[in-house]
Amino acid sequence: MENRSLEKQEKNLEQTRQGNVVAPPVDILENENELLIVADLPGVEPANIKLDVQAPDFKLEASAGDTTFVRSFRVEERVDSEAVSADYKNGVLTVHLPKSSAVKPRRVEVRAG
Repeated sequence: MENRSLEKQEKNLEQTRQGNVVAPPVDILENENELLIVADLPGVEPANIKLDVQAPDFKLEASAGDTTFVRSFRVEERVDSEAVSADYKNGVLTVHLPKSSAVKPRRVEVRAG
C-alpha cells in the first residue's frame, strides 16, 4: 500500500529538468593555499559547465545530452572568490578555490633577546 502512495506522489511531482539529474563524483582536497574540487563530468563540453561561487556557497551545474550534473557545497574556509579558476580536461573538472590571505598559515620568526 505504501508503494502505491509513493508512486502516486511521484507522478504528481512537478518536473523542473528534462532528462536525468546526477550528482557527479567529487573529491575535495586542501593544501595550505587552496581548496581543490575535482569532479568527474564525462561527455560534457566546457561551454556547458556553470560554476557559481558566492561565499560560502559553491554550485556546479553541467549538462551532456539528456543528463544534468548538479552538486553544491558550503565552503567554510574563507575563499578569495575573485581568484577562483577552473580547468577541464578528459572529462575531469578541477576547480581552484584560493584561500584568502586571512586564513593562510603564517610563520612567525622568533628572535632571541
